[in-house]
Amino acid sequence: MKKFALVNLLFFLCFCFNGNTAPAASVNSNSDKPNYIRNFMEETIAIIKKFEKNAKNFSANISIRQKVAGITDFVNQDCRIEYQAPGYLKMISKGMYPYSVIVSNRQVFTTIEDKTDVRPLEVDEDIFEHFLGIGYFKNIKMYDLRFRTEGDLYVLKGEMPMKYWAPLQKDIIANSYKTIFMEIWVDPIKGRIVKSHVKSLGGRDITYTYREQWVNQKKKQKHPALKSKK
Repeated sequence: MKKFALVNLLFFLCFCFNGNTAPAASVNSNSDKPNYIRNFMEETIAIIKKFEKNAKNFSANISIRQKVAGITDFVNQDCRIEYQAPGYLKMISKGMYPYSVIVSNRQVFTTIEDKTDVRPLEVDEDIFEHFLGIGYFKNIKMYDLRFRTEGDLYVLKGEMPMKYWAPLQKDIIANSYKTIFMEIWVDPIKGRIVKSHVKSLGGRDITYTYREQWVNQKKKQKHPALKSKK
């Protein structure tokens, strides 16, 4: 029951510089931006949008480090995901608290130790943002944006100012999954997201590290990680 309660809480709440080239200049979304910062930010957002739009099917092996409100320690999970556009997702996590999550027909099924909890997907709850940590700030004016580089990666950071929290906190349960902080590492050459860090209003703090990923792989082709060893 302890495992079920913890993992259920994780997904309920989801309902739940080492800079080298470009400086980490603070840029407010509603103010004038230096051209070079604006161009890099717009390019990074365009890469994320294109990735979401073009990923008709997507699979990955990822590492997840997360904690929720009331839990002081982070929990590390090894996770395998399978996504099929427009709305199917399967996540199988291994670690201290193994669990699985399936999103299908706008229903979220969370299973721990053969016990399944079911809830509806919220109207504005997005699979990429709220389950995979990949978002592109749909309400971009509500975030202060920063851009930097780390090696060959572009890093986009968005943080919601406190002035926008008050309306959301009037119904903290309904808005617990709302993103108040997001940091995304993008490989501009491959057009891939390699890492993300997301915090929600409800206290969820989660980092996704995409170790391997396969986009739009043919259905009949076996996944490299699943091929039998001779």
